[in-house]
Amino acid sequence: MKQFKVRLTETFLGDMLDIMFYILEKSGSSDVSRRFYNEVLSTIDDRSFGADSYEAYHPYPGSPKYRRIYFGNYIIFYVIEDNWMDVRRILWSGVENSKKL
Repeated sequence: MKQFKVRLTETFLGDMLDIMFYILEKSGSSDVSRRFYNEVLSTIDDRSFGADSYEAYHPYPGSPKYRRIYFGNYIIFYVIEDNWMDVRRILWSGVENSKKL
């Protein structure tokens, strides 16, 4: 199974900061926010092995082949370019589920 190099885009990092500040505000704990960040990065790293083997998603005609990682109440979107896994966004999925921080 091929491992891809991971590249986090500025948009992804901005999304992460917004989420981390929200978690910090709601929980009052920087540890919870930091744990969320570390778990997201670990999940992305795990997916870097065979990242191209997951289903492609085309949100609109002519879009790149996005792939998704489901993480708790969030969806992480990435694309494969050469040997890189470009992580582009992390967005709230709009669905509550049982994954706890």
